[in-house]
Amino acid sequence: MELLDLLATPWPLLVLALLVFGFAPRLILRLLVLAFPRGDPRRDEVLGELDAVPYKDRPLFVAEQFEVALIEGFGGRIRWLWTRKVTEGWSLTDGVKMNRRNPGKFYVPTDDEKDDVEPGDIVKLGFKTRSGWGERMWVRVTKRTRRGYVGLLHNSPVAIPDLWHEKPIRFKREHIIDIDIPAEVDDDPTHGSRAE
Repeated sequence: MELLDLLATPWPLLVLALLVFGFAPRLILRLLVLAFPRGDPRRDEVLGELDAVPYKDRPLFVAEQFEVALIEGFGGRIRWLWTRKVTEGWSLTDGVKMNRRNPGKFYVPTDDEKDDVEPGDIVKLGFKTRSGWGERMWVRVTKRTRRGYVGLLHNSPVAIPDLWHEKPIRFKREHIIDIDIPAEVDDDPTHGSRAE
């Protein structure tokens, strides 16, 4: 009898029911889980939970997950951006400007030395936070680009929370404040500086 009732239902209503209870909840849920950062286990958990929910209850389940994604997912991302950009954000210092302000005390490599930097070299960059804290750290160059360089942070920062060992760093020639020769580099990147 249920099959006959289903066949007697006008086809647009049947298509709408399939969308609302079948296809749409999974699609909407896949979009909602993007609110959580990559690697967050809730992405897979929520999608897995949908399979355990009966079809008739799926729209309500998705509506509940919308609230979670809005508060915990997007809210968490906004708090992270606020913390990172406003209170703990960092930028690279311009070594050329620092040298111009104090040429006798702040050495920077020559333009020719900077032009010779290739993947595998280690360069020192200055990092500063909005609060005024600064650190000078080594970066192993991995690639040259048209606009500058890409490298991996070779140190572990002391007080800049958004930086960590092996973090990819994009920088330009003017950010380089020292250069290491790869053959002279051992486990301690402070040895073998060309600046010495």
